[in-house]
Amino acid sequence: KRWWNDITKVRNREELMVFLRSRNIVNDV
Repeated sequence: KRWWNDITKVRNREELMVFLRSRNIVNDV
């Protein structure tokens, strides 16, 4: 998935969740 490259930039779990929420893909994880 293309957005995975952006997730690699996220180190904190909280930031990751916010990142996922912003893309509405939380259910995809």
